[in-house]
Amino acid sequence: MGKKKKSKKHRQPNIHPATRLQNQLEQWVNNQRLLSEDDAVLKQEVDSLAGKMKAVAVLPELLEASFKAPQDIQERLNALFPRWLSERAYLQPLLLLLKQRVLKGDSKARAIQWLQSAGMDPQEIQQLEKTPSLFYQAHLFYNEFQGMIIVLWYSDYRKRSVRGMSFLLDFCAPWQGALKDIHVLPSRPVDEAEIEFVELPRERGMDFRAISAEHAKKEILKALHANQREGFRLPRDLVPARSIFIEHILSLPDTPETPSFSQQDFDALAGAGKSVEEARHIEQTVGGMIRLPGGENMLILRGSPDDDF
Repeated sequence: MGKKKKSKKHRQPNIHPATRLQNQLEQWVNNQRLLSEDDAVLKQEVDSLAGKMKAVAVLPELLEASFKAPQDIQERLNALFPRWLSERAYLQPLLLLLKQRVLKGDSKARAIQWLQSAGMDPQEIQQLEKTPSLFYQAHLFYNEFQGMIIVLWYSDYRKRSVRGMSFLLDFCAPWQGALKDIHVLPSRPVDEAEIEFVELPRERGMDFRAISAEHAKKEILKALHANQREGFRLPRDLVPARSIFIEHILSLPDTPETPSFSQQDFDALAGAGKSVEEARHIEQTVGGMIRLPGGENMLILRGSPDDDF
């Protein structure tokens, strides 16, 4: 008798909860039923869609989805959501998102509109614009092969300690400028952090130079656009650090040249593309490409006399 073939289990796609919520909300806000349905029913439906997700994760998706509704439904939602925010005690989480500068452009303006409609003092909202940033320093190191960006921010409001993130970029094939790895840097007293995260790597040949917050954000987002272009998903360690990235990197100020990159882009890139960990493993065990001074790429195999990795 021949061997029975094992049935292959159907694998569900790995969709980030925020991406799933985004898709569900977009369908929900485009249903004409919303114009005639009772408020209580609609509030329960939003609660059901949000599930157990935290308010700070739900609210940006809700704001984004509200702009995808027809104009008459947008007006209905602008009347509904301020009451929903107040009843669910979501006013403070929405204020926190404004304070952390997570919301931009139209989403920021609509968040302020909802807060004011919910009865919040406009002066309290305006005061958020004067909240000092927790950004401390950013440093950049580039050569023809790789680059690293370090962003540090205060981890306490007394500004005695900092923590941060480091971003490793690779300019050789197959990366072509994509983000290759990240590390979440632990909290350290300010003077110790500068030694551990900047001065010691500098002594090992990484000639870091200080850059502005705007410059750091621009270079990091350019790398993420390279991930999209080259088909690499986010480094595995960046996905659980989503809230840190949004609060301390995406909230940094823009320049006219800063590429667009939203929370929705983050979620899409977290679940789609080639594994950067697998690509790094191949480089470490088999070999990889290096860029020559003239710009050409050359394959270096592990064990080769010319191996300089």
